[in-house]
Amino acid sequence: MTRRRGRAAVVVVGDVGRSPRMQYHALSLANQAGLEVDLIGYGGSQVHPSVAEHPRIHLRLLSLSFSSKLSRPLYLLLLPLKLIAQVLCFLWVLCVSTPPPDFYLLQNPPTIPTFTVVRFAGLVRRASFVIDWHNFGFTLFGLRFGPAHPLVKIHKWYETTIARQAAAHICVTRAMQQELANNWDIRATVLYDRPPAFFRPSSLEEKREVLGRIDQSLLDSCFSPPAPGTSQWTLRPDRPALVVSSSSWTADEDFDVLLEAALMYDRRVAAIKGEEEPGGEQGGEGGRGADAAPLLSYRQADGRTPTPAPTPAAAAAAAAAAAAAAAAAAAAAAAAGMSTGADDARKNGLVGEGEAGGEVAAGAGVAGGGGRLEFGAKFPKLAFIITGKGALRSHYEAKMRRLRLRHVSFRTAWLAPEDYPRLLGSADLGVSLHTSSSGLDLPMKVVDMFGCGLPVCAISYSCIHELVKDGTNGLLFSDSSELASQLIDIFCGFPEGSSVEPSHSPSTVSSYSSFAPSCPSSPLSSSALSSAPLLEKLRAGALATGSAGKWADEWGVNVLPLVERLSGGDVGRGAMR
Repeated sequence: MTRRRGRAAVVVVGDVGRSPRMQYHALSLANQAGLEVDLIGYGGSQVHPSVAEHPRIHLRLLSLSFSSKLSRPLYLLLLPLKLIAQVLCFLWVLCVSTPPPDFYLLQNPPTIPTFTVVRFAGLVRRASFVIDWHNFGFTLFGLRFGPAHPLVKIHKWYETTIARQAAAHICVTRAMQQELANNWDIRATVLYDRPPAFFRPSSLEEKREVLGRIDQSLLDSCFSPPAPGTSQWTLRPDRPALVVSSSSWTADEDFDVLLEAALMYDRRVAAIKGEEEPGGEQGGEGGRGADAAPLLSYRQADGRTPTPAPTPAAAAAAAAAAAAAAAAAAAAAAAAGMSTGADDARKNGLVGEGEAGGEVAAGAGVAGGGGRLEFGAKFPKLAFIITGKGALRSHYEAKMRRLRLRHVSFRTAWLAPEDYPRLLGSADLGVSLHTSSSGLDLPMKVVDMFGCGLPVCAISYSCIHELVKDGTNGLLFSDSSELASQLIDIFCGFPEGSSVEPSHSPSTVSSYSSFAPSCPSSPLSSSALSSAPLLEKLRAGALATGSAGKWADEWGVNVLPLVERLSGGDVGRGAMR
């Protein structure tokens, strides 16, 4: 390259608004490197205002849509047409309608047709290209066709061959860096996802505003209005615990795990309180029957093979729980067609951006008419708010409607970009179901949660330990039973605080002998108590993790030197620091 152009192009063959890492790259290229930036990709979701309003960032949005709900044969038939259309659109933008850059920074996956288009544009415009590895394209392709399919093998060969021609590589984990080095002969720089500055704990006023935009009944359940003569809203002592999970509603997240854990929590708390089952029968043996029966009927209603209760103690109590199981199974099956407040929520436009959102399966006092939630002394009701959109969202919303829950409610939402950090900063716990098609990437949603000081329960897989430190900033679980037990531990005594250490060790899967919590003042408890509340301990760890390094700091150390090399070493002048 003979001269510095002072320009970079960030390429996303996808919805730019749903690619936060690439938006952060664009901000850093503009702010820290002082470059003009063309952010190229598909429109759809709103980008963050700091990107849309930045004077050095130029959005180049395309509007080509292709349904992800097609059957496999139809998808294969139309795939060539999709690729041809994408190639033509991106070639026009990269080679004609935008000024030539010093380099292209592209997100992978998707690999096809991104690699070919950017490589060709680089040759035409004498620009290098850099790959930011979020995952492997061929492993995602394998989710649809199976890992042994010939197309998957061709995809991997293509991905490997073109990738080796890149000028530099960035990746998201040490595990991915090692995989690229050992098996691809590619040297990559690790840039961990870090939360930008606008991910932080929310103020009381911000919490009240964002909950009011999601659901007025939820706001009423969390806040008490100002007393006469004052203007200060206060948190209710009997408020629900807010649990947030951000989902892409794709095949690499098993949302059934969360639904099953919600059922278990609901039945365990009901059994501890001595409440009757929804069908009028009461679970036996300290709640074992109350827990196993609804889960069994849920799996049967879904057409899946019933699974046994998750603990050895539940198996020993099978005979005592048989009657309760039958009654609860019948009640749950009858509930499959019951109505909820979901339709009213959609009509009322509870969520920004015009997305269908609101309550789809709720506890008492919400589904019927938006009344206030009421709570027992020891355990709160859980209000799950599931954000995001994707192909499987409506599928799981239908499953939520079949549940009969009194201590758990579900709401789905697609939030404006500025409201998402406020919601995370307002919640009490986050849940991550991300497992990764390659096992080598990390969930960015957890990074955002830590930035807001929000502890996380995350499903365990090979490299999640690079982000979630079990027992410090969150807890790791392997199945729905373990997640349900963690919810019991974390929220025992809420909102005053949890009072126990987790009932699992960081490297082993727990086996609960009872559904009774280890909770102070509980006659069912025999565990030694910790002097520090579990929820507060995890919250402190999450806040420390989120404060340890921000995106701009990590980017300046790891990526800015690459940008200086690719741009001729003269960057940063005039950067808006």
